[in-house]
Amino acid sequence: MTDTRSFHELSIQSDGCIPVILSSDDLYAPYAAVTIRSIVHHSDPSRCYKIYILDGGISQENRTLIAQIVTAEPNFTIQHIAIGPLLESEPSGTFHLPGLSHFSNAAYYRFFIPQVFKNFTKVIYLDVDLILLTDVAALYSADLFGFSVGACRDFSMTILASNYQALEDDGG
Repeated sequence: MTDTRSFHELSIQSDGCIPVILSSDDLYAPYAAVTIRSIVHHSDPSRCYKIYILDGGISQENRTLIAQIVTAEPNFTIQHIAIGPLLESEPSGTFHLPGLSHFSNAAYYRFFIPQVFKNFTKVIYLDVDLILLTDVAALYSADLFGFSVGACRDFSMTILASNYQALEDDGG
């Protein structure tokens, strides 16, 4: 099942489903589809999963292709959340950080997660360039030891940041 809503319609999650958030625009929709397929492939059929896509303009054709991934999966739903209204409320240039010009706006949608999902006790955010090799439920069940966020280091970003700093140091 797929659904498209604005962010203001999300309510408190109390159904026991695992909320998985992805962010994508039309360009990254094929990658999101691969990530979703890997989530489905490694899922536990006895568990419920809700995939929320922070949607920055995914075409109807790509939405249909993504929806087909979970059509035969009764324990999955996909909901597209139109991110446009939130983006429009931000000052111009907010999402164009120095040294990160290769990122699309979709990479920054994650910054809206606290606002959009404020009624949820816990969510999982995944980049759309991932292939899961195990059930995402294991990640969801991880103890955060009282912390608000659990994360892992993105080594490619560490390298990018050091290269950017080296360019700055060289006056480039």
